[in-house]
Amino acid sequence: MNSNQPPQTKTEYPENLATKLTSKKQLKKSMLINLLTKVLPIIIGIVTTPYLISGLGDERFGIIQIYWTIVGFSTVFDFGLGRALTQLVSKMIAQHEHETLGPTVWTIITIMIGLSSVGMIGLLLATKPIVAAINVSPQYFDEACRGYQWLVMSLPLLIVFIGLTGILESFQRFWDTNLQRYPILFFNFVAPVLLLKWFPHLDWMMMMVVVGRIIATIMALVSVSKCFPQFWRSIAWDGSHLQSLLKFGSWTTISNIVRPFMLYQDRLFLANWLTPANIIFYTTPYGVLSRQVVFAESVLNVLFPAFGTSFVKDPQRAKGMYLKAILYLSIGFGLIALFFTFTSKWLLTLWLSESFAEKSWLITVVCAYVHALASVNLVPLSLIQASGRSDITAKVLLIQFPFYIFLLWWGVKEYGLIAAPAVLFLRLVADTWMMHWQAMRLLKTAIANHVPDPPPLSTTAV
Repeated sequence: MNSNQPPQTKTEYPENLATKLTSKKQLKKSMLINLLTKVLPIIIGIVTTPYLISGLGDERFGIIQIYWTIVGFSTVFDFGLGRALTQLVSKMIAQHEHETLGPTVWTIITIMIGLSSVGMIGLLLATKPIVAAINVSPQYFDEACRGYQWLVMSLPLLIVFIGLTGILESFQRFWDTNLQRYPILFFNFVAPVLLLKWFPHLDWMMMMVVVGRIIATIMALVSVSKCFPQFWRSIAWDGSHLQSLLKFGSWTTISNIVRPFMLYQDRLFLANWLTPANIIFYTTPYGVLSRQVVFAESVLNVLFPAFGTSFVKDPQRAKGMYLKAILYLSIGFGLIALFFTFTSKWLLTLWLSESFAEKSWLITVVCAYVHALASVNLVPLSLIQASGRSDITAKVLLIQFPFYIFLLWWGVKEYGLIAAPAVLFLRLVADTWMMHWQAMRLLKTAIANHVPDPPPLSTTAV
């Protein structure tokens, strides 16, 4: 990379770019695209799963599921820089810092490639211990190792794709970001089904995953080039934002580690105190109802860059978007929870059995309110991080962590299965209140300190 800044040129962006990107019409369009494109992946997953199970067998299909878990945790190797990139680009658009945008983006992407490459090497060196830890049968061990290695080698591609997606989200290019996920979807699910007749092996399945990620990353590069004309002409190193980015990313990483751990910790306590046969009365409704959070994430993925831009340019507008999001999500997911309050027993009987419904209907009701609150909770979380204060969300989680673990341990020990969703609901009540209070505090400060943009020159002259 060239360490010298390129000469500043006339911006290729309109002056009202930030206003256009946060307009009601643009946000509604982006949300609709995001919501609609969530349906096809669910349908494809439902259709292809039976073929993969019958073609690969239970054990090899189970290994693939563990692979996806590893992929989920391996995204920690972006160290929060993907989220930081979205926040920074949104902020720079609001401040009209278009000339320095290119070098800043290239600097972050270079760091992401470096960090993910280090993570990839470490995971490759640990191939045999990791595969051995998941109790693979001897007959599949070598095959599982090869499949794991193919998957791990695509880690830098995954992290770069996350970074490029963050840039596109800042420009509200959600049609592009969703379209780019279809090659990943095809090569993750459809292509393996087509290959089953000739190559029913884990390494071939994971090779298809790598092909999908290569195509998706190329598509993302093309899309970024279109919405960001200076992208290829501004390859340079700019460390002026590096300190704030690393600070933001490190706190985001802490949140990304603590939050999932707190969400899954209840399974560990239940496994210690109850039998697997009893745990399914909690994990089954929890898993099904957790799908609704995807729709809240679709909305918040659109609002996050809009929050970042408006927080700088027009914090009063950011406050309006924030309160409306809280209201609409509360009503929508509250009605869903209310629906399950009156129908959970009947639905479980219809879906599974009367005996299952008798043991699980009350747990299902509590889980419905847990996921409704978890969806609303994403709104203050997104606004706080969009403002650049990712440290607040991490600190709030760290404060809650010991109290939650103690209450969960005590509750499961004393009251059994129902305590797990009940304690999680209480934690989410406290978390949502604390996050909302912090979000309103940040908005109040931003509104008080905001200096409006100067009027156009012609108006001033008049």
